[in-house]
Amino acid sequence: MRLPALYKGVCTVGNVRSFHLSQRINKTKVLYDGDCPLCRVEINFLKLFFNKERKVKFVDITKNTFKAEDHLGITYEEAMGNMHVIGEDDKVYKKMDGIREMYRGVGLKPVATFTELPVVRPLADKMYDYFAANRFRLAGRDESCNCKKD
Repeated sequence: MRLPALYKGVCTVGNVRSFHLSQRINKTKVLYDGDCPLCRVEINFLKLFFNKERKVKFVDITKNTFKAEDHLGITYEEAMGNMHVIGEDDKVYKKMDGIREMYRGVGLKPVATFTELPVVRPLADKMYDYFAANRFRLAGRDESCNCKKD
């Protein structure tokens, strides 16, 4: 009997290769503005304390490596406009729904569920819209930035 060999997360038995169980093909992907100090603080907090199993991939859209074709065609300009999260099922969640999906992905489902309560949802959605529209000013970043990648 031949035992499977593991190499970099891939299990190989004979000529058959499959991903190791800890290797997830479709992860939730969070597209975020890495130049926004407030965004970075939240993302780093989630990475450090809640994403230990790496169920969520955080993608800094300000990096030169960001390509729309790798993220269901979501352009840099679209992603800068508001939060975009691509679920494991390749469904795109925007704005506060994106935040909720991100929280679910890192294991904070109770927080996501709380923001969906009928009384809380409209308030949470409005708070997100306010933050998104004013994040440069709230973060002390010049609002006149051209928001274009080099």
